[in-house]
Amino acid sequence: MVFIRSIALGASIVGIIGVSSAAQVLTARQEPWVPGTQNNTQEFYVTLKATTASLEKYNGWTLQAWHTGAGLADPVFASDSPSPAFLNGTSLQFDVSPYPFGVDALPSDENYGRWEPVTITSGYGSGPWVNNEADGLQVNAEESDGWLVCEWSHGDNAPQLFQLIKGFDSVGTSPNDVPATCGRVLLIPEWI
Repeated sequence: MVFIRSIALGASIVGIIGVSSAAQVLTARQEPWVPGTQNNTQEFYVTLKATTASLEKYNGWTLQAWHTGAGLADPVFASDSPSPAFLNGTSLQFDVSPYPFGVDALPSDENYGRWEPVTITSGYGSGPWVNNEADGLQVNAEESDGWLVCEWSHGDNAPQLFQLIKGFDSVGTSPNDVPATCGRVLLIPEWI
C-alpha cells in the first residue's frame, strides 16, 4: 500500500512517499550566538584582591585579555571594561566571543622557576579550576601555590597574572620574596 503524507515545515509543504509509513522530516537550525548566553552557570568578573601592600592600588580591578596574537592573550587586570567569566566544569572561560576562550593555568615545573606565565587562548583552557570561597579561584593541583601579579611588559596600568609553583623557593627565602613590582593576590569572583 502506498500513501502520501504531508508535513508542514514553516511556510512550505513537503510531500513524503512511503511504503508502510512515512519518516518525519526534521530540520535543525542553529540559533545565532548572543553574548552572555554561551553558558548556563552564573557569570562573574574575576577581581584582584592584593595580599601585599605594593599592589593594593589594583584591588577590585578585573581580569581581561591583552591580545598578543591570533587566539592568544596575556591575562591582565584593568579598572574598566570587565569581561564576564564562568566555570565550565573545571575550565575558567570568558563569555566574550562566539568561540570559547579559556585560561590556561596548568602548573608544572618545566622551567624550574617559582612562577610561570598564565595565558588566555581560544579553546576551553586548562585547570582544574575551583572556587575556594575565601581564597577565591584556584587551580586544584599539587604544584599550584597561588597567584602572582606583576607590573610587567604591559606597563603599570595592566598588571599581568602569573602562577606560583610550589617547591622552587631557595633555601632561606620566603614564599613572599618576589620582585618589587610583583605581589601575591587572590582571584575573587564578583558575581553578576
